Amino acid sequence: MIPCRSPKDIRIENFRDTRLPEDRINAVIGNVPFADLKLDYRGHKLALHDYFFAKSIDALKPGGVLALVTTHFTLDKQNSERFHTATFIPVDISPSADRVIAG
Repeated sequence: MIPCRSPKDIRIENFRDTRLPEDRINAVIGNVPFADLKLDYRGHKLALHDYFFAKSIDALKPGGVLALVTTHFTLDKQNSERFHTATFIPVDISPSADRVIAG
């Protein structure tokens, strides 16, 4: 573990209620939840999974790193223009893969 010398901002709250600064976060890493639930984000009703992606992408600095666990369905959507503004490197970590395959 590398010690972090910068100020910490640790929150225990619902991600929906978390106010993130736009274009200020260096990295987002996580496992995005799935549920049959739609949330309002900037006037759009997004599936819970897409809501997490959109909010995370908007918080990233230009050149920031986003590493989220998802399925291929996220990027296969017809209305995924928000996701196409970044460079993606898909990684297959399915149980049937003999090894992790990137690219």
